[in-house]
Amino acid sequence: MARMIANRYELLERLGGGGMGQVFNARDTRLEREEAIKTVDSAESDDTTLERFRREAVATAGLSDPHVVSIYDAGFDDGDAYIVMEKLTGPSLAERIKAEQHLSIPETLDVALAVASGLTAAHKVGVVHRDIKPGNVMFHDGSVKIVDFGIAQLGQQHGAALTAPATAMGTAAYMSPEQAMGKQATDKSDWYALGCLLMAALTGTPPFRGE
Repeated sequence: MARMIANRYELLERLGGGGMGQVFNARDTRLEREEAIKTVDSAESDDTTLERFRREAVATAGLSDPHVVSIYDAGFDDGDAYIVMEKLTGPSLAERIKAEQHLSIPETLDVALAVASGLTAAHKVGVVHRDIKPGNVMFHDGSVKIVDFGIAQLGQQHGAALTAPATAMGTAAYMSPEQAMGKQATDKSDWYALGCLLMAALTGTPPFRGE
């Protein structure tokens, strides 16, 4: 028998996972449509992880832009925190680069405009993504969308910071210098990461490597 979340979402197959939970293909039994669900086991997660998970839902749900993944629902059920979002067809930009070595200039420009649109919407509501990289940019039905706001930095209206001073958050090859030094990330940090992402899209590798 398929596992159910909130007596509504039927988990069909695992799509992937990482430090911030697992992602499943699922069916909304009320609306009769396929969606994606991200879950984290609250019993095996510390308070900071659960709060970051909650804030991911808040950050993404508060954005209204065609280039940011849409959030439909969020909550807790039988020990699991969950976020319900639109199911994206993929692949990710990282998968495209791996398979094709690089993208064409016109397609890279399309990615640049889409990600810039999503970031602009995020920054307008005080959200800094902090982890823009090819793995967090997805292709979907001819469009491009930003995903995974798991380590996003939210404005003061959303509560206290979850990162201790001098803590680097992000992915090394796309991390701005101030992030690498454990300093406060700003809108400019996301634009720096976008520049690194576009170089990776055009050449197959980011401008800098290493830990």
